[in-house]
Amino acid sequence: MKKNILKFLVPSLILLGLASSPVWAKVSVLYVNKDNTSYTLQISCNGAQDSLTVEPHAAGSKTLAGKAPCTVSLGKTKVTVQAREQVTIRKGKLYLQ
Repeated sequence: MKKNILKFLVPSLILLGLASSPVWAKVSVLYVNKDNTSYTLQISCNGAQDSLTVEPHAAGSKTLAGKAPCTVSLGKTKVTVQAREQVTIRKGKLYLQ
């Protein structure tokens, strides 16, 4: 009977460990574009990288695998975003709100 319990318990614990792994972590980057121009942002969160095209006067969020802090770049401007911080694009530069 103990062998049957172990056959069930061991795979369950392995799956639980994988589910709680940082690979499954996600972070959302909030953004607002106050300009009349479309921009492409480069986002890096703990090794996960992605790009995001933001339309003029648009607001929203982008969810990435990884965890905060995230680096958001636009041209030569870079900001480091923590949890619940918003990136604002104004006059072609990035600002934290």
